[in-house]
Amino acid sequence: MPQFNDTKERIIDSLRAITARYQSTTKYHTIQPPKNKKHRLCLFAHYSNDNTVSDHVYYLIQSLSQSNCDVLFISAGKDLTNEHQDRVKTTCVGLISRKNIGYDFGSWKTAIEHYPDMAQDYQSIVFTNDSVYGPIHEISPLIDKAESMFDVWSLTSSHERNFHIQSYFWGVTSNAIRSGFFDFFWNTHYRYYSLRSRVIKNYELQIAHIAKDRFFLNVGSAIDPQEYNNSVKDLSKINPTHHLGYELITRHKFPFIKRELMDRNPLNIESKQLIEKYLQTEHPHYWSLINNR
Repeated sequence: MPQFNDTKERIIDSLRAITARYQSTTKYHTIQPPKNKKHRLCLFAHYSNDNTVSDHVYYLIQSLSQSNCDVLFISAGKDLTNEHQDRVKTTCVGLISRKNIGYDFGSWKTAIEHYPDMAQDYQSIVFTNDSVYGPIHEISPLIDKAESMFDVWSLTSSHERNFHIQSYFWGVTSNAIRSGFFDFFWNTHYRYYSLRSRVIKNYELQIAHIAKDRFFLNVGSAIDPQEYNNSVKDLSKINPTHHLGYELITRHKFPFIKRELMDRNPLNIESKQLIEKYLQTEHPHYWSLINNR
């Protein structure tokens, strides 16, 4: 029975993918790239179940805007109120509202469909979402470091299942765009899937391998797994943003903390309490922002 249910879910999801391919998932959009474009375009995937943009999300897109990024905001789920739309538009170069199909990759794909010239207009493209709290440290140094070392990059990488760049914050440089990787990944490889397991398997776990094996690009993360503390014996058994969350924000001055770790802590990470104490004492303003979410 479990195998039958899994097959049934995959068939339904494939039908959704076909429907999404031929029917627009977009409810409305407005995109106005400025004449004086910044170095990067950041595609920010947001999910709304209450028609709003939380203060901590607004703080994040403001910080991205101050980090040499033009931000294109893509909100899936319920329509934002006019008040929250206006709030986003004061910071972002565009706003797209869409049906919740395909998770973050679906939002990023929708943005590319509505702004097909982005790869020519910007020197690099950043993909991120609202799954993190922060920044509590500056973002720019890590992005600059990653872009100087790699063609396709992320802030952190993982060896769970296989080596992959973690897709909550990743990007491509002009070299990756010129190589054909950007066009291939989004216009040939990509399909709209709604099953989270398929999205992870087909996209997050494949980005690095497609970039390296097919396009011979340099791929890596701003913080290399080899930089983690010596207590980590087997990288294949950890998720760095959970198991090493405290080390990242203290030792590596990492700007972000995963929301899932703070809100649900599904892996029962003991150092969560240390993170809370650190935020309370070292970053009380941001701690209050989290508590008022």
